[in-house]
Amino acid sequence: MILNKYYIIQLGSPAIDPYLVHTIESAESVRTNNISPNKFVVKLPVGASVPEIFNAWLEYNHAGILIEMAKPEWVHTMPE
Repeated sequence: MILNKYYIIQLGSPAIDPYLVHTIESAESVRTNNISPNKFVVKLPVGASVPEIFNAWLEYNHAGILIEMAKPEWVHTMPE
């Protein structure tokens, strides 16, 4: 069972920077949304406490974030 906590947040850069200091991602590796480029998926390390900065956003478990990431707005297609 994967125990990470995931969040989908919608902020512009550099507003995302205070969130990234608590996550596994960096500004270069964070997953962005195809439709809304200011929408990001971030993952907290296993066992990490949730900083207050994340309280405004919905928390997802691994199964839940996989469902969200399967939606067309998140699926990246490979060029042919």
